[in-house]
This record gives sequence, structure tokens and C-alpha cells, in this order.
Amino acid sequence: MKKLFLAGIAAMLLHFSSFALLVTPSMVSPVHGSTGIAVNIMLDWSTSSGATYYEYKLSTSPTLAGATATSTGSNTYFYTSELKFNTTYYWTARARSATDSSDWSTIYMFTTMDGLTLISPISGFVGAEVNHTLDWNSVAGITYYDVELDTTASFNSSLHQMIPVSAASSQYTTSNLLFGQKYYWRVRSRHNTDTSSWSAPWNFTTLNTVALTSPASGNSGLDVNATLDWYITYGATYYDIEYDTTASFNSTLHQLIPVSSASSQYTTSNLFFGQKYYWRVRARHSVDTSAWSATWNFTTMNTVALTSPASGNSGLDVNVTLDWYITYGVTYYDLEYDTTASFNSTQHQLIPVSSASSQYTTSNLFFGQKYYWRVRARHSADTSAWSATWNFTTINTVALYSPSSSSTGQDLNTTVDWYSTYGATYYDLEYDTTGSFNSTQHQLIPVSSASSQYTTSNLFFGQKYYWRVRARHSADTSAWSATWNFTTQSVIVLVTPVNGATNQDVNVNLDWDYLNGITHYDVEFDTTASFNSPLHQVQTTITGYSNYSPSSLLFGTKYYWRARSRHSADTTSWSATWNFTTMNGMALSLPSNGATNQAVNVNLDWAAINGITHYDVEYDTTASFNSPLHQVQTTLSGYSNYTPGNMLFSTTYYWRARSRHSLDTSTWSSVWSFTTTDGKPAHVSPANTATGVSLNPTIDWGFVGGINIYQYEYSADPTFSSAIPTSTGTTSQAGLSNLSYGQTYYWRVRTCHIADTSDWSNPWSFTTLFQLTTPVVLSSPADGTTGIGSSTVNMTWQTYATAVFYEYMYADNAAFTNAVSGSAVSAAQITATLLPGTTYYWKVRANNGSGYSPWSSAWTFATSGLAVPVHISPINGASAQALSLIIDWQDAAAATFYEYECDDDIMFGSPFANGSVTISQASLSGLAYNTSYYWRVRSSDGTNFSAWSSPWSFTTGTLTAPTLISPANGASNQPLSNLTLDWSDVSGASMYEYFYDTDINFTNPTHAIVTVSQVTISGLNNNTSYFWKVRSSDGTVYSPYASTWSFTTETGVGFEDGDIHVSLYPNPTSESATLNFETVADRMIRIFSPAGSFVNEILTSESKIDLQLNGLNPGLYMIVVTEGEETKTLRLILQ
Repeated sequence: MKKLFLAGIAAMLLHFSSFALLVTPSMVSPVHGSTGIAVNIMLDWSTSSGATYYEYKLSTSPTLAGATATSTGSNTYFYTSELKFNTTYYWTARARSATDSSDWSTIYMFTTMDGLTLISPISGFVGAEVNHTLDWNSVAGITYYDVELDTTASFNSSLHQMIPVSAASSQYTTSNLLFGQKYYWRVRSRHNTDTSSWSAPWNFTTLNTVALTSPASGNSGLDVNATLDWYITYGATYYDIEYDTTASFNSTLHQLIPVSSASSQYTTSNLFFGQKYYWRVRARHSVDTSAWSATWNFTTMNTVALTSPASGNSGLDVNVTLDWYITYGVTYYDLEYDTTASFNSTQHQLIPVSSASSQYTTSNLFFGQKYYWRVRARHSADTSAWSATWNFTTINTVALYSPSSSSTGQDLNTTVDWYSTYGATYYDLEYDTTGSFNSTQHQLIPVSSASSQYTTSNLFFGQKYYWRVRARHSADTSAWSATWNFTTQSVIVLVTPVNGATNQDVNVNLDWDYLNGITHYDVEFDTTASFNSPLHQVQTTITGYSNYSPSSLLFGTKYYWRARSRHSADTTSWSATWNFTTMNGMALSLPSNGATNQAVNVNLDWAAINGITHYDVEYDTTASFNSPLHQVQTTLSGYSNYTPGNMLFSTTYYWRARSRHSLDTSTWSSVWSFTTTDGKPAHVSPANTATGVSLNPTIDWGFVGGINIYQYEYSADPTFSSAIPTSTGTTSQAGLSNLSYGQTYYWRVRTCHIADTSDWSNPWSFTTLFQLTTPVVLSSPADGTTGIGSSTVNMTWQTYATAVFYEYMYADNAAFTNAVSGSAVSAAQITATLLPGTTYYWKVRANNGSGYSPWSSAWTFATSGLAVPVHISPINGASAQALSLIIDWQDAAAATFYEYECDDDIMFGSPFANGSVTISQASLSGLAYNTSYYWRVRSSDGTNFSAWSSPWSFTTGTLTAPTLISPANGASNQPLSNLTLDWSDVSGASMYEYFYDTDINFTNPTHAIVTVSQVTISGLNNNTSYFWKVRSSDGTVYSPYASTWSFTTETGVGFEDGDIHVSLYPNPTSESATLNFETVADRMIRIFSPAGSFVNEILTSESKIDLQLNGLNPGLYMIVVTEGEETKTLRLILQ
């Protein structure tokens, strides 16, 4: 029984677990109590967990009496169809599964729609088209609409219509409705089982008349083919348009015209000019005709409107174009013009003009004559009145254009130009050297009207010419124009080089203004202003070339030049005489002065010079160009550079250049210097300290220019003690092979050519990959052990199964610098005496006969006693040290103070400085220049002293050479007095010694000692190159000399050229200067800026002229004085 009871309980539990889990769905839509619902509504409810299908009931009974439960499968919705209109429905749903059913949901209700809503035309609308579209809201779930239309609200007249409309559309377009009629309409919907109520009836009234558009009523001035336009009436098939000259539309001109509804306009034809017309329109279709529209009127134009030329215009061409506004609808215009306003002279013209054009161009009108003109329009039915009468007056004289009257400097084939006179067939051009046009040079030339200009030829130089023009055609000739004049050019104007120009090429291009109408130019140049030296030349060029390039002019020489032009009838005077000075030196380009790290085949480059045949380039390791390495090389004029070869590494070279041609050689350029590269290649790969490198690596380094061979070394020994240099030719890499596993290798490279070999590059290292990959494990002494005696230390480690031997290493620093190393089979013993009070680092690695394992971790142990201090700075062997410095060392364990010594004797026989300090550094002062010093330190705990440290050395620096500042190296045009030589201050210097000389070797220099870093010098020579250098001193020792610089002085001031006797003072000046001439004469004074641009011009005959120079920038100015054919150029320094 107990078992049966338990089984029953289990069954009950199973029953409840199977049938009590489904939740009743919640109703979603339509919302309970909704109205106006469509007849094909979707019933929607929520899901229920565990349900496999759902059922619903739908009925018009509130209790759902007799309603059948219908399954929707797994869907939580159901679409109804063809429900009754205006009916209340009730519905519910439940969830089902194979073993359970939820309760039915709460019963919801909704009411379906009844009727529908009309949209347009809105009720009461007036002016609807006779094929108006009726529109209403669409209704879902129906199959048809019924549209009812009638002229009575009871929908029972003989015009009543009932139209079925498919549910696919919710509108209907009427046709052939009566004009001006009120219509009533309504709509209902239906499906297979029910029909809705009718909608509320709406009404609209159709339009009764057409609305006119244009022309606006009362408009006047319309064309005789006026277009009449009205608004479209939709649904009409025709319009009737009626127009007449009477408002009762009953004259003999009455027109009634049917117009297809495809157009809402009509264009009239052959209306009377200046006539008022009345018009109206009505619409019609097969059933009805509208009332006539309102009657509008318009008046046609009566006269043509003239356009141009404006009445009263004068100066018009003799083939003037007469223009008027187009009049549409006409077939011809009549144009009338005459020389009298009554149009009855013998010149009267009456010309018919086709309506295709509203203009007419006259021909052969009289010059300077007033004409009257008018126009009328006509067609086959009527002719307009004449337009207003306008008048115009024709041109009487030709207007000249260019050259403007009284122009000067005109070409010898000057083109005279005048304004075109349209309608003329020829022009007569008259020109002469007299205003009465009666000299022997008089010319009268007919010119075709195709051109309004004429080009003269072979006019005289510097001659005034008078000219005038008249026009003519077959019927008349104009009066002569005003008489204008022009004067031809008398002399040539020089252009370049500017007067007084310097530093010109020896094949300088002499250029002057081009003159039209000449056949040749003569150019004259010489080294004297009187053009009578043995170097005098006169050259001739043809007319197309207003320039000439001499060749092989002398270097550094002043030349005078002038030009003139000529043709078969005349020759000009010579131009003003200008002068220029040729260049006398070279401008070096690359390498820049003082450049460093230059290739041993560096390209020496300078500015190209035109007009020469060769360059000489000189280079040497001394500035005096007298060492055994001195070279002079020559290049052709097309090559302004030279590449030496096999220069020494890390060497300073001096170089200069000059140019030459068959007649002369320039001076040498300024001397520049450069320093060659040290030749050490830059390492590329393997990267420094790289690990895991293969046993057959390629070492690679950077390219070095100008060498023949690279040599490399590699070794496991960082000192390369047994390495053998190997050559790669000019290949900047090498392949290594058969290296050992786990070995650190060092490598370096140098370069060679036939004259020199560079130093080795700084070594790089790499470590090959390991075959024994596991480091050795250390055993004793344990890491960090202290108090170990300094006589013997036993080092042990765990053995490696495949090891043949072990390498150990120990040092007093973690970097193992200056480490001690050795080898052992299984353990090692340090028998060398260790330093007291010192921490030692040690490590071990194994070797299996093919290579090493990685090093073990480094362990430490510390010896007992006081440690010897370890030096820090200055580093051992340091150079260029200051005369006051700090020596620094590491703290020593247990030390309470330190003693130090410094001496210029490594045995410290008589220390320069010594003492004791409680910190690990000491200050030294009072050291001497360029002296080697030694220093050492020991530590103390107050009772015991450590040993002295190993001595380190340092060397003090020399006194630094100054850096030159100004004038810049190679500077030119420097003043002869008050020139400031400037250089940089030098730390530690109390005085400076300067030298300057015209010889770069300073064989006879001017020199002195000063206490400041500049000096002002005077008494220099004109146009002279000077060299200068400086060194510093502290009163005891001297620095090396600064690099030698050069400068060149100005040409000078005074009686420079020509025979003009004048002085210029003060010079230099800051505000004004005075020109003092020995004679009174007409002269021109021009001032040019340092850049060569024009500043001012003074015309005077006075013997004393004050030049006001306020506002001008400082610099060297050219003062050019011209008296007749003599010219003198003076230089003025403005400070």
C-alpha cells in the first residue's frame, strides 16, 4: 500500500507538471472597444511559452455562443475577411499544446466601420472642371465602391448616375458634365456578403465661363498678329474664339473661330493698324456649351518705333545702318530718307525692306550731311502711319589715332593709324616735313579702305613730319583731318650693360633699343673714351639684331662703347658713350669654404664664365700652394668643375681657380679650403651587438667615394691581434663562413687608394647562434657572498653533459670591462691577489668543441678590506681639458675620506695638487695649457689606507683660434679706409694678434696686438686683394691662426675716365656730397644704386652741385656725369 500511495503522488505530480504550465495569451489588437475597424482586420495576441498552436473564437454574440474554436497553428494572429459593416464582434484566444491548454483569454470587442470619408472636391466647391476627379479615402477588405452622381440631392433626376469602381482605386473622373451646374455625389463600399451605408453627400458646381489671360484688357500697341490666350478648361473638346472691331461682335470684320482643346491660344493675322479689337471665348463638348467669357479689348500698334542711330546723332559713317523695332505680322517696311525733312529733294530714297529684317544699311551718303529718315509697316490688308522723323549727320573728317600729335622718338618706318570710316572706298594719306605739305619730301598716298593705317619707310633721323588723312567714295570726298606731327628718333638708346657696370663677362652682350625701319647698326667699343687705342673696334649688325657680343675682351679692363643706326637714306648720330668693366676673378661654388667630410675625389665647382676658353684650378695642402702635393689642372670652357682623385684622408686642402682665353688670363679667385673624409666606412649590418647571427653571415658597410679597395678584419679578439686584413675591391660587403657557435666576433673596415689608407672604422660586434642553448648554473661562492679573502677564491658550477671545457670570467664591474678570463675542465680557482673591499662579478660558459653556450647569470662576491677607488672622469687619456676641472671617482665601501694627487710626472715626484676630501671628487685649478697631467686616489677608514688607484691622465687644451666674421671671405668693393676687421671672442684670451698683407704667404704683413676682437684699418690700395688672419693669446701662449680670409678693395674715387675735371667730397659721406667742376658747361648727372638701378637725374650748367642723399640706404653708389660725348663715372660710399 505504501508503494501504491507513493506511485499515486508521483502520478499527480507528473500530471500537474504536464498540464498546468501554459499561460493564457494577452489580447493585443484590435484594442478592446475599438470602432471604425476594417472588415478584414488582423486579430493579434501574445505568445505563450510552451504552446505549439493557438485557437480563437469570433462571434457577434457577447458570450461567443455557438462560436467555433479555430486553430491558427503556431501563429499568434489571424486575418479576418468580409466582416459585416457597422457590426460589433467579440473574440477570444487560448494557447494549446499536445498535453495542455491555457484558459481562454478575456473576451475583447470591436465594431467595424460603416461608410467612408470623402476627400475632394470639398463640398460646396465652385468652378470644378466638367471632367472633375472625385476622390475618397480607401477602405481595406472590400471589392467595389459605388459612386452616385446627380444634379439633385435626392439622386433621382434624369441625369442620375450610379458607377461601380474597383477597390483598386479610390477615385473617379467624370466626363461631359454640364457647364455651371451644381452636382451632388456620395460613395459606399461593398464586398461579397455586405454593403456599407452611403457616405454623407457632398456637392460641387462646374465652371460656367472661360478665364481670359492675355493680352490684358485695354492693352495697346499690340502686333497685328496678336496672340490671344486663355486658361485651359479640362473636359472641353473645343473653344470658340470671337473677335471684332465692335463690342457687339456684329461688324463686317467679325470672326468666330473654333479652336481645338489641345491649345488654349490663337494667333490673329492681318489686323488693322491702330484699331481697337474686342474678343471673348467659350468652351464646349458633345453635351454642353459654356457661357461666353468676359469681353476684353486691345488696340494694335499704329507706327513703327525707331531704334538707332538716335535722332540728332552726328559723326556717323556714310554707310550708316538704320534700325527699328520689329513689328510682327507685317510683310514689308517702307524706309524713307532724304536731306530735307519734307522728303522731296533730289536725294530722296524710298526703299521697301522685307519683314525678315528690321534694319537697312545706306551707302555713299555725302560727308558732313544731315539726313532725315522714317519707317512704316504694311501687310496685304493695311499700312501703318509713318514713324516719327529722326535725323543724323554723317562724318566730315577722318579721326587720326597714332602716333599722337607731337610724339617724339618714332621709328623710321613709323606706322600712321586712323579710325576706320565705314562706307569709304579709299583714304588719301599726306605727309611732309612742312606743315604746308609743299616740300620736296611731300607724299600723297592712296590707301584702300581695307586698311586704316600706312607704314612709312626711310624717314630721316631726328626729323619732324606732318600728316593728315581724308576719306572718299564714288560720290563724295571728306575734308582733310586735323594735321598731326611726329619726330623720328635721332639716336640709339643703350640698354645693357648699364653704364658703369662691373664684373662683366669677357664676351658681354652689348644691347640697345631696337629701331624699326633701319638696315644696319654700328657698334663701337674701345678701352679709351676717345675710341683711338690699338684695341678699338667698330662692328656692324643687320637690322634684326640690336645687340653684339665681342669676344676675348681683356680681364679687369674698363671698356667704352656706343652705337648708331642707319638705312639707305640717313645715319643717326652716335649714342651716348657708356662704359663697363670686365670681371677679373672667379666665384667658387662647391665645396663651401671650410667644408668637412669631403670625398677624396670631391668635385671642385665654380661659377661658369662666358667668353673664355679654359679654366685653371689649383689645389694643395698648403695655402701657399708650394707643397710637394701641389697640382694645377686645366679644363675646357664648357666644364666649370674638376674632380681630383686620390686625395689624402683627413687632410685640409686649399684651392682656387682662374679663367683665360687666347688674349688674357684672369687673376686667381679667393682661396677656399675643405677637409677630406677620414675614409672610415659606416657599418650597416649585422647590427652592433646583434645575437643569433648565422655561422655564415654577410658583413655590410656604407659606400665611400674615391677609393680603390675596401679591407676588413674580423676576430673573436676585440684587439684584432692576430687578424689579417682582407680586400673586397670596391664591393662594400663580405661573406664570412665557418664561424663557431655562441661566439662573439668583432669586425672593422678601412679604405685605400694608391696614395693613402684610412684608419680602421670603430669595431662592431655580433654573437653567433648557440648550439648549447642552456646556460651553465653557478654553485659557489653563492651570489652576494661577502668577506672573502683576497688571496684565493674557488669558483664551482654544475657540469654540462656534453661540455669539453668551460670558460670563466671575472671583473670588478658588471660590464666585465678589463675582465680576467680563463678555462677549466670542471671548476676554477682564482690564485691572483684580488683587490680588498671590492665587489667582483663572475660568470661561466660551456664549450662542446663546436662552440659556446650562453654565459651563465653573473654572480657577485665581495673581498674584505678597503677598496681602491675607481676613476670616473676625466676619462683616461682625455684631451683638450679646461684649466680648471673636477676629478671624480666612485665611492669606496667603508671609506670615510679619500686622498688624491695630481702631477705632470707619472711618478708623482712633486705633485702639482694633493689633499684629502670626504666626498668622491676634488677640484683642480691653475693648470697650464697643452700639458699632460696624471692623477690617482686612495681611500681610508680613518685607520687603514687602500692602495693607490692606477694613475689616469688628461691633457689640457690649447688656446682656441678665433673665428673670422667680417668682411666676409672673398668680399669685394671694400673701402680704402675705416675698414673694420672683426672676429669672435675667445674664452681665456686676453689679447689678439692680427696680420694683413697683399701676399697670401704674409711675406711683408702689417700686424699688431689688440685687446678687443676687432680693429679698424686704413690706407689700403685701390682694387687690391688683401689676406688677413688672427690668433689669440692669454699673455703666455698663442693659439693657432684662424683660417686665412681675403677681401678686395674698391676701384677708387677721383678722375677715373674721360676729360671731365671734377672732384667729389666728402667721400665716404652719410647725408650729402658735393661735385666741384673746373668749368661751367651743360651736363647731366645720374645716380645709380648699389644694385644698378636708377635713383635720380640732374640737368645743370653750374660748376658746383650739392647732392642730397637723405633717405637712401648705405652702400656704394655710381655718380655718372655726361658732358656732350664725354662721360665720367665716380663712386660714392654712403654710410
